[in-house]
Amino acid sequence: LSYTDSKPQAHIEKTMAAVRAWKARQR
Repeated sequence: LSYTDSKPQAHIEKTMAAVRAWKARQR
């Protein structure tokens, strides 16, 4: 995804949010 190159921070935050949601579902 090329858009992540221009906004790496937004991509990181989105990924971290997805990881948190995934971990919450695993509980």
